[in-house]
Amino acid sequence: MKGQSKRFVSHKGKAYDMGVKKDDSIGFFDLWRYSTWGEVTATVIGALLGGVCSGGLVAAVLIYGELTALFIQRHNAEEPPAKDLILHMFGGGQRLDDGNRTLHMDALVDDSVAFALASVAIMMCQLLAAASAVTLANWAASRMITRLRWKLLRSVLSQETAFFDTNTTMNFATALTEDVDKLKMGVGEHVSMAAYLAGSVIMASTVALVHGWQLTLAGLAVVPVALFVAATVAKNQTRCSSEEVVAYGTAGRIVEQALSAIRTVRAYSGEHVEVTKYSEALNGANSAARKRCAWSGAGAGLGWLLTYTLNAVVFAYGASLCVHDMPLDVDDRTYHPGVLVTVLFCTFMAAQNIAMCNPHLETFSTARGAAKSLFKLLERQSNINALKDTGTKPERFKGDIIFENLYFNYPSRSDVKVLRGLSLKVKAGETVALVGGSGCGKSTLLQLLQRAYEPDSGCISVDGQKLNTLHLHHYRRSIGVVGQEPVLFSGTIRENIMLGVEDASEESMIEAAKTAQAHNFIVKLANGYDTILGEKGAQLSGGQKQRVAIARALLRKPALLLLDEPTSALDPTAERQVQAALDAASKGRTTLVVSHRLSTIVNASRIVYIEQGAVLEQGTHLELLDKKGAYWQLLQDDMTHRSIAASLPESTDEDEHGEVVKVESERKRSIVRRNSSVCSIAHRESFRRDSFVRSSFRLGSMATQAVPAPNVIMEQEEDAKDEKEINVSTWQLLKLNSKEWPLLAGGGLASLLIGATMPIFALLFSKLYGMFSWPDPDEILRQSQFYAGMFACAAAVSGLVTFLQAWLFGLAGAKLTDRLRVMTFENYLVQEQGWFDIPTNSVGALCARLASDCAAVQGATGTRLGTMLQGVSTMVLGVSLALAYSWKMTLVSLLSVPCVIGGICLEGWITKKSEIKEQRALEGASRLATEAVINVRTVHSLGVEYAILRRYQEALEAADAQSGGRWVRGPVYGLCLCAPTLGYAVSLAYGGYLIAREDLSYEYAILVSEALIYGAWMLAEALSFAPNFAAARRSGARIIRALQRKPLVQNEPTAVDDPEWTATGKLDFKDIVFRYPTRPNVPVLNGLSLNLPPGKTLALVGPSGCGKSTIMHLLMRNYDPHQGVVKLDERDIKRDISMSRLRAQLGLVQQEPVMFERSIRDNIAYGDNTRQVTNEEIIAASKLANVHTFVASLPLGYDTVLEAGSAALSGGQKQRVAIARALLRNPRVLLLDEATSALDAASEKVVQAALEVAAKDRTTVIIAHRLATVRHADVICVVDKGVIAETGSHDELVRKRGLYWELLQQQGPLEANS
Repeated sequence: MKGQSKRFVSHKGKAYDMGVKKDDSIGFFDLWRYSTWGEVTATVIGALLGGVCSGGLVAAVLIYGELTALFIQRHNAEEPPAKDLILHMFGGGQRLDDGNRTLHMDALVDDSVAFALASVAIMMCQLLAAASAVTLANWAASRMITRLRWKLLRSVLSQETAFFDTNTTMNFATALTEDVDKLKMGVGEHVSMAAYLAGSVIMASTVALVHGWQLTLAGLAVVPVALFVAATVAKNQTRCSSEEVVAYGTAGRIVEQALSAIRTVRAYSGEHVEVTKYSEALNGANSAARKRCAWSGAGAGLGWLLTYTLNAVVFAYGASLCVHDMPLDVDDRTYHPGVLVTVLFCTFMAAQNIAMCNPHLETFSTARGAAKSLFKLLERQSNINALKDTGTKPERFKGDIIFENLYFNYPSRSDVKVLRGLSLKVKAGETVALVGGSGCGKSTLLQLLQRAYEPDSGCISVDGQKLNTLHLHHYRRSIGVVGQEPVLFSGTIRENIMLGVEDASEESMIEAAKTAQAHNFIVKLANGYDTILGEKGAQLSGGQKQRVAIARALLRKPALLLLDEPTSALDPTAERQVQAALDAASKGRTTLVVSHRLSTIVNASRIVYIEQGAVLEQGTHLELLDKKGAYWQLLQDDMTHRSIAASLPESTDEDEHGEVVKVESERKRSIVRRNSSVCSIAHRESFRRDSFVRSSFRLGSMATQAVPAPNVIMEQEEDAKDEKEINVSTWQLLKLNSKEWPLLAGGGLASLLIGATMPIFALLFSKLYGMFSWPDPDEILRQSQFYAGMFACAAAVSGLVTFLQAWLFGLAGAKLTDRLRVMTFENYLVQEQGWFDIPTNSVGALCARLASDCAAVQGATGTRLGTMLQGVSTMVLGVSLALAYSWKMTLVSLLSVPCVIGGICLEGWITKKSEIKEQRALEGASRLATEAVINVRTVHSLGVEYAILRRYQEALEAADAQSGGRWVRGPVYGLCLCAPTLGYAVSLAYGGYLIAREDLSYEYAILVSEALIYGAWMLAEALSFAPNFAAARRSGARIIRALQRKPLVQNEPTAVDDPEWTATGKLDFKDIVFRYPTRPNVPVLNGLSLNLPPGKTLALVGPSGCGKSTIMHLLMRNYDPHQGVVKLDERDIKRDISMSRLRAQLGLVQQEPVMFERSIRDNIAYGDNTRQVTNEEIIAASKLANVHTFVASLPLGYDTVLEAGSAALSGGQKQRVAIARALLRNPRVLLLDEATSALDAASEKVVQAALEVAAKDRTTVIIAHRLATVRHADVICVVDKGVIAETGSHDELVRKRGLYWELLQQQGPLEANS
C-alpha cells in the first residue's frame, strides 16, 4: 500500500490503513507543519539573524585581509592602495610615501589598534545576533514541541480500538520521547546555526567575487560538487534514519510488553527470552545505523577533501595572478597579497562551512525521519473519533436499546465470526444479563454498545437514534462501565474516582464510594482518598481495585450501566455487598451485565442466552428454568449453585445437622422451586442481614490497616540527590564502549590527524605569504606551485581521515547504544518486584529512559566526541607551533581562550541544573501518556480523553517551566562564534606591535595567529555541540547508576543451582513477617506459619487484601520476607536454592492473565523457556486446559498471532491459554491465583476437573473466592489479619462453625424475586 508507514502494520505483515493518501515524504519545511505563525516567524527571524551573524564573520575576514596586506606593504615601505578600507573607519590604513620604513612602522601600530577596535565592534554585533537567533529558535521549538506532544497524545486517544488491535509495532513511549526529541533538534537552534553557515557561504562568495572574480570562480568551482555531495548524503541519511526509527519502535514494543507483564516474565524465567527477542529486533536498527554512519562519513570526508582542494587551487592560481600584477602601480593592481588572502579565506570559508553543515544536515535528516512516523500518526483520521465535536447531544438518555441483525468480526481476526445476526431489544430501566459460553460474543456486544468498534452490518440504536449519529464523547460520558479487569491510573484514589468528573462534589464522591463498598477501606488508609496508587493501582488488592472502579462508574450517575464480570475479583463478603450495591445502582437505569457467576444475575429483568453470536433464548430466571434449555443446563454446571449440604460431611453432630438441614432446605427451595417457597422474604432478608453482621464482626481484612502512600516527592528527591552524586568522566563513558576499542582507537587517531591539518595549513599559509616579500617573481611562482602541491596532499589525507573519523565513531556509538539498550533492559528485568512498585519506575518511565538515555550516550562517543577531540588536538598542536615561533605573541593570543571556557562552564552549570528537573518533569508526563495509551480501552469506555489531556498539558507546562537553561544557550553560542574574531583581534593587534617595535617577521606573526585562531575556530565549532556532549554525560551517569543497581532479591552466595534436583513439593512457611516496600509501616503478614506435605492441595481463602496473594509472591521470591523462612523440600528458598531453579519448580496462573503479542503457540510454549517445546506437548497442555477445541477452530490455529492486549480473546479464552502455559512446564508446585474466576460455568467445570487432574502427584496452592472450587482441597487455610486463622479440610472447617463456615454461607446464590 503506497504512502503507508512501516511502523503501522498488521500481524499478517499488511499495512493498516492510516487514512493518509498523500505522499508521505517529509520535506525540510514540513517540519513546521504543526507550528503557529508566531513560532514560524520567530524561527524565520532566528534564521535571518543567523545570516546577519555570518556578516560579522565576513567582515572579520575583510579586516584580516586588509591588515595582513598592510603587514607586507609596511614591511616593504610601500604606499597602501587608495581604495576605501574598513580600517579607515577606525583610524587605520594611513597613506604614506614609499621608502620611509620608520613612519610605516609607526603607522602599523595605528593599523593594529584600528584592527582591534574594528574586531570589537564586529564581535558585539555578532554576539547580539547569534544570541538572539539561537534563543528565538529554541523558544519557538520548545513551544511547538510541547504542543506537538499534546497533539500526539490527542491523536492516539482519538483512534478507534481496531487501530490498537492491528498495530503491533507502535511504541508510544519511543514516539513521545526519542522521536519527538529528534524533531525538536531539527526545528530548534540547529536552524539558526545552519542559517549562519549558509549565510556565511553566500556572503563570503559575494565578497570574494567583488574582490577578484577570476580567482573566486576558480576557487568556487568545487562548491557545486560540494552541494551535490551534501544533498546526496542528506537524502540517504533521511532514508536510513527513517528505517532506524521504525526498527527502534518495533524493539521498544517488546520492552513495553515485557515490563507490563514483568510478573509473568519472572514466573516463567522468561528474562533471557525477552532480552533475546529485543536483541534480534535491534538488528534492523543496527543495520540502518551502519548505513547512516557510512553516509555521514562519506559526506564529511568528501567535504573536507573539496575544501583543501580549493586551497591548493587558490594558492597556485592566486600566486600567479599576484605575480602578474606586481609590475603595475599600487592603485592599478587587481591582485595583491591582501586580495589573495581575502579571496582565499572567503572561498575557503564558503567551502568549509558547506562541510560544517554536515552535522546540522544530519540533524535535519534525523528529524525528517522521526517526523515521518509522528506526522503519519498525527494525521491519521480515526474511523471512530470520540474527540470529534459532531453528532446529536440529547439532554439525557432514557436507555432504550435496540441491537438489530448485528454481524461482526474483530479486525485483527476478520476470518473468525463473532456475532452472526444478533438481534435484541432492551427497554429503558431494564436489567438484562448476558450469559453463554466463553467467547460467544457477550463482551463483544458491550464493546459495540460503547462504539469501540463498528458492526460489519446491522445497527445499534439508543433511544431511537442510531449510535453512529450520537455525539460519541457525550454518549460515553452517559455510560458507566465496570470491566472484568479493573484499570486504575497512577495518582490518588480521589483522582481515580473523579476521573472525568472533576467538578463532582466531595459528598458525591464519598456517596459513590460508599455505594461501591469502598469507603470503609479507603478511609482506613493513612492518606485516605489522597493515597497515591502505583501503576495499574498496584497498591490495592484485586477486590479493592474493583470497588474503586465501581465507585468511578457510579459517580457519573450513568443512564446506561455496563457490567462485564464486575464482581469476579471479589471475595464472598465483598461480592455480596457490591452485588447489593450494583442492584441498587441498577434501579432506574438500563443495565447490561455479563457474568459467569449465575448467582449474581438471578434478579435480572431478563436473562439472554447467547450462543455462536446470536440470541438462543431469553426470559426471566424462572421462565428459563421452566424451559429446561441451554440456560437450565448452564445452571446445572455452575459450581456456585451447589447447595451447602452437597459439600457437607455426612456425619455431623445432631444439633449442627439440624441447623444445616434447615439452611440447606431454604436454599434449595429458593433456587429450584421459587414459586412454591415456604420461606418468607422477610425471613431471607433477616438471615442475610444476620450473616453480614456476623461476618463483618468476625472477619477482618488487612485492607483496613493504615496504609501510608509512598512518598513520591521524597523518592524523586533521592533520585535527584543520586544524580548529583554520580558524576561520570569521559573515560568512564568510553569504558562502556570498550568492546569497540578498535573503532574508537581508529576514530581517535583520525581525529588527531584532522586536528593536525589546521596547524599544517597555518604553516603552509605563512610560508606562502612570506614569499611575496621576495624580489624574484619566478622563485615566487615555483614555490607557490610546491606549496599548492603540499595542500593537495593534505586534502587527500584530510578527506580520508575525516571519513574514517565519522564512520568509525558513528559505528562505535551505534553499537554502544544498542548494547546499552540490551544491558539496561536486562538489568530492568532482574530487579525485584518492589522496585517496579515505585511510581517513578512505571512502564512508561522505564521505556522513556531506555529510549532517551541510551540514544543520548552516543553523543559522548560518536561523531560529536570526534569533533571535540579534533578541536582539542588543533589547539594543542597550534599552541605548540606558535610557541616555537613567538612565545610573547602566543601567550597574549591565548587570553581569548578563558572567555570561551568561562561561558561554557556557566552554560553547562545552568543547563545541567535545569535539565535534571525538566527531564524528570517530562518523564512524569511521558509516564502519564504511556499509561493512558496502554489502557486506552478504559480511557475510551470512560470517555475521559479530555481529562487525561488536561493532566498531560499540566505536566508538560511543569516541564517547560523548568527549562530556563535554554536562555543561556544563545549568548554562549554567540561567544563561541566570537572566539575567532577575539583571537584575531588580540593576536594580530599585538603581532603588528611586535612587527613594528621588535622587528618580528610578519611571516611568523601570521603563522602564530593562524595556528591559534584556526584552533579557536575549530574549538568554537566543536562547542556548538557541547550541550549534546554534556547531556550525553548526564545520560551516561543515569545509565551507569542503573546498571550498578543490584536487585534486593537475588541469589545468595550459599544458594545451589543443581540441575538434577526436582522438588517433591513440601512447603513450609515459618514465622513470616512481611511489609510491602512501598508501604513499610503496614504489616501484611504477622508471624504467619503453615506447612504442606508434598503432593497435597492447599487452598488459601479469606477477605480481599488479607495477604493470600502475598504468600504466593514470597514463595516465588518476588519479595523476601522481613522475618521468617520459606522452605521447599526442607531447603531455604532464599539461602539454599537459586531463583531460576526455584521458579522452575513452580507454575503460576494469575487472576488477570497476560498474553504476549505472539502466536498462541508461543504464548503456551512460554511455560518452559529452557528448551524447545514440541507441538505435541502444546496440544496436550491445551487439551488439559480445555482450550484446544477453540484454538483449532481458528483459521490459523496455534499460529494465530494475538494482538495488543489480546482484546479479540474473551477473558475465559485468555485464562485457559494461561492455564495451558502453566501445565506445559509440568511444575512440582502449581500456583492458582483465582485461575477459574473468568470462566463461564461449563468451561469452569471442565477446567476445574482438569486442574484437579493436574494437581495429582504435585503440590498445589489455590487462591479462590469461590469456595465450591476448593472444597476438595486437602488443606484449607483461612487467612485473616496476616496469620492463618483457621486450617483444616473442608469437612473439619465446616464442623468448627468458624470463619470458613461464615464464608461458605455467603456463597449461596442470591434469591430471585418471586
